[in-house]
Amino acid sequence: MHSFAFILFFVAFSLVSASPLLQEEEAQREELDSLIHELGRRGVCAGVEMRGGGGKPQAPDYYGIICRTQTRYPSAYTFDDSKAQTTAFTNVAADGSVYPTEVGKPKGHNNWVCDHIVELSLLQAVIDNRHHPSVCGYLQQRVHRTQVPKYIQGIKALINSIENLVYFEFSIEKLKGETMRQYLNTGVHAPARVKELGNRQATDLEWMALNSYLQQTAHRTQYVAQQIDNAIRHSFPGSYYGVAQKWQQYMAQVDTVAQLARQSATNTQHQLYCAQQQRGHQYPQHPGYPPHYPRGLVARFVDFADTLLRRAGVKTAPKITKGSKDQPAMSCPMPPKSTNGTTPATGKTPTKAGTKTPTHGKKPVVVKKPPTTRKPTKPKPIVKKPSRPVRPPPRRPTRPPPRKAGRPRSLE
Repeated sequence: MHSFAFILFFVAFSLVSASPLLQEEEAQREELDSLIHELGRRGVCAGVEMRGGGGKPQAPDYYGIICRTQTRYPSAYTFDDSKAQTTAFTNVAADGSVYPTEVGKPKGHNNWVCDHIVELSLLQAVIDNRHHPSVCGYLQQRVHRTQVPKYIQGIKALINSIENLVYFEFSIEKLKGETMRQYLNTGVHAPARVKELGNRQATDLEWMALNSYLQQTAHRTQYVAQQIDNAIRHSFPGSYYGVAQKWQQYMAQVDTVAQLARQSATNTQHQLYCAQQQRGHQYPQHPGYPPHYPRGLVARFVDFADTLLRRAGVKTAPKITKGSKDQPAMSCPMPPKSTNGTTPATGKTPTKAGTKTPTHGKKPVVVKKPPTTRKPTKPKPIVKKPSRPVRPPPRRPTRPPPRKAGRPRSLE
């Protein structure tokens, strides 16, 4: 009995102590993430670290606390790394997107990073611009260093606000940091080599996932960027601003590369799919390609209406019978057929194996006969067939007029 009570006490103690251990483990993991997080040009202005809590999880204003505790937006935006490479089974639209989780989902052991959507390096490029009067220059020249944190607090609060922080997939977040470095130097372009991913090039689907993330969070980031510009104009008159403009330019450049990546992924998937078909491989049912959807009541009603229209002689648009809305079923090109008994590659007539084509020394002279003229044939007279006489309609029978009643004969 005592041993059973001891076991219950041990289990209860383990459950109670597990929560702090998990929180400590998660804090250590976030501290490691903050250390390896790409800062680009570090977000420091006049000696003040712009990253919430200075990147230290023990700080009360640590930015990672917002990612863990916020309940206003989706907790994270996820991407399936196992589908980053284009294959014959790839659904380009679905596999090249990120997907928001529900609100309040814990990080757990997911490979997520607490991301500043509007990058600190972009903010640094604006507030510490060396070619224009900047916010950091204003603080260094006009404000005592003990008062600098108070002056810069408004901008720091915006860049570390709930609108600008969210958990994001590690691989795509690192691609985002690399593309921001490209934008600040020469402009966003492909290929992009990501050092944190083994210095490999980002795939087409990863470019699409980054663009999907930026588009889904655009309403939040545009608000943050505009509010930072307003704070600069209000608190630091005459200083250079333009966070919103630069952020829009960055998003547009990423979108341009992502559209090219989408076309490239579509072509690659088509080539791989057709190569498999030509080898005679049969595809099993796969959730990516080609999916089969049940026909709904409205779709069946449309089919019935199309059938009635075709029977009435009205041409209707052809329907796609396989595939999905985002990726319709594709047809692979067939090898060209031979025409007139010749091969399309050489234009020569194929010969059977083991036979030789006869060769002659001279070509025989063929005497052509003069063309004979044919006598014109007279057209046959057209005999009109007599038309059948039209019988008049029968007359309706008429009743004879009633006889007049005479006087009765008198009886004598």
